[in-house]
Amino acid sequence: MKIYEKFKSLVMQCPAAANFGVVVGMLLAIMLAEFGILYLTGANRTFWNPYLQALPMFLALSTPALWLGKNGSRIYLQIVLPLLIISTVCSILVTWRYKIPIDGDIIPVVLASSVEETHEFINSIFGFFPVMVILIALAGIIAACRWVWRHPIPTSRCSVLIGLLVLLPWGVSSIRYLVIGKAERIINRTTYGRLVQGYFAFKGEFDNLEKIAAVPELPGVIEKIRPDVRNMVGVIVVGESANRNHMGIYGYSRATDPEVRRMEPPVMAFDNVISAYASTSWALRYLLTMSEIGRKHNNSRCTFTDMLKAGGYRVEYYSNQYRWGEHDGPVNLLFAHADRVLYIQEIHRDSRDDALLPYLRRSLAANQGPLVVFLHLIGSHTQAKMRYPESWGPFNHLNDEANKRLEPEYAERLNEYDNSIAFTDKLLGEVVQELKKLDRPTFMLYVSDHGEVVDDGQRPLRSGKSREPDAYEVPFILWLSEPYRKLFPKFAAEAAGNVHVPLQTDRAIFGMLALAQLTYAGFPQQDNVFSRNFQAKPRTLDSGSVPYNKEKP
Repeated sequence: MKIYEKFKSLVMQCPAAANFGVVVGMLLAIMLAEFGILYLTGANRTFWNPYLQALPMFLALSTPALWLGKNGSRIYLQIVLPLLIISTVCSILVTWRYKIPIDGDIIPVVLASSVEETHEFINSIFGFFPVMVILIALAGIIAACRWVWRHPIPTSRCSVLIGLLVLLPWGVSSIRYLVIGKAERIINRTTYGRLVQGYFAFKGEFDNLEKIAAVPELPGVIEKIRPDVRNMVGVIVVGESANRNHMGIYGYSRATDPEVRRMEPPVMAFDNVISAYASTSWALRYLLTMSEIGRKHNNSRCTFTDMLKAGGYRVEYYSNQYRWGEHDGPVNLLFAHADRVLYIQEIHRDSRDDALLPYLRRSLAANQGPLVVFLHLIGSHTQAKMRYPESWGPFNHLNDEANKRLEPEYAERLNEYDNSIAFTDKLLGEVVQELKKLDRPTFMLYVSDHGEVVDDGQRPLRSGKSREPDAYEVPFILWLSEPYRKLFPKFAAEAAGNVHVPLQTDRAIFGMLALAQLTYAGFPQQDNVFSRNFQAKPRTLDSGSVPYNKEKP
């Protein structure tokens, strides 16, 4: 008791104690706002457990203000407090939108998004609640900065002692995490800590992409399986936010894909495929390199473009997505060595996907040798009603079995999404018609970057951290021309026999290489989805952290 009284007396005499107490109060209020919204939205099942786990890190962040002197504490807190408030605002808005805690996985989404995509996203969430949160945050930043400037924290022996005591809980928890082998948890109990971790993880992945774009390391000598076939043509259509469960060929109640279902020869619709990631840039990174979920960046040796080029193909990439960076965007790096790269949004502002077709026709007419053309769609990207002509939609204002249980607002969002799926189907039909005009072996593969959680007002929307199966379940549709089937009957037969096998798209590159009839010494047939020797592996959601166990439809 005497020790406590002596300590209390020391603290009360400390000139830094009162001002520091107010700073701590500010931090607790910031935490209350963040963890309160996480609890109220259901993103966290409890309030106190995550709050108390984050508390040592928040308090630790305040301790330098006790040791830097009056001017140092002013400067330090005028930097730290606004950053904490901004990170909390980000957490609140993401949680409000997606019903999940913000974490480092948002970094690839933000840093790999173009200005146009960011603008579209802001427009999609703009409303009364976000505006009020931002205005309150701005007022909080101004008030906090004014207060700490007028009430600096002087340094003294007791302020140093208080700082050490405040730092103690974080130090103890850090040692505990080191002992149990979970060092990443030292800072990831808070939003700002997770964002810092996410940035450095993104930088490591991005640096690896830059490395393989500059100096690709092929897995071996890429060779044609049939050297006498010199006129193969393939079109790989990369969809955007397409959920296969909204296509009739996969059992959906609406006829969103009449073109795909009437194609001749019939398509092979692989019905048990999920994306490797739930955002575009990283989903394509796994689709088009040799990277695998759970194996960081040590096996991203080259891109699919590099392998096609080594096999003698001309590679062209036409995109209706927005460009991110002139040369150094993640998607740009995947096609760094393509013979032609064109983002048609730079020519035709706000173009729809059918604007890609003239470029495809010109490419097919101009090239007589081996050719692979990538068409990267805007597909069913957020605000799906912008992806097709306003008067075109076959499901406009429709009320049927698919949406009868939804509120009118969400029923119409479903109609808009299904319209966008149908518009993509129309484009796929035209691509196949162009290929059928050629007296050459041709193929078309359609695969979406990731799926989509269509907003029904109940489920968390898709994000890079999504755990909703709909965010990953993608169409994977293969069409082979008659000349192709005649030249490679064994391939066609084995592919047709594998339409129900489970695949995650981080292994699709091996099947795509086989589809182009290319191989190399030691080629892993067990990873080739079109081979009878294909071997299934466990699949995951949420960057490899959650097992995917959903049975195919």
